Amino acid sequence: MRKKKSAKTRQTAARQALDIPEMVRRDVPHIEMQGNREVIVDGCRGVLEYTSDQIKLNAGTCVIRFSGEDLTIRTYSENQTEINGKILQIDFEN
Repeated sequence: MRKKKSAKTRQTAARQALDIPEMVRRDVPHIEMQGNREVIVDGCRGVLEYTSDQIKLNAGTCVIRFSGEDLTIRTYSENQTEINGKILQIDFEN
């Protein structure tokens, strides 16, 4: 009798068969920066901490911490989060 494959296993097999780059995966955050003044994060699942010098985002597979000065969340939606200010450091926590 054949075992039924899980949804995650089928998705992984499909990505490999189609040769889809790792950065396009839904469970991996995608980050774009404009210098050190703006960052856009796709795949944010929530804001964990928000002060003018530190913002922590839940990115599913990790927590991303932005440190800097005058940090603000300009936009927040289920698809995208935009952070503005003087970004001095980015850390990834598992």
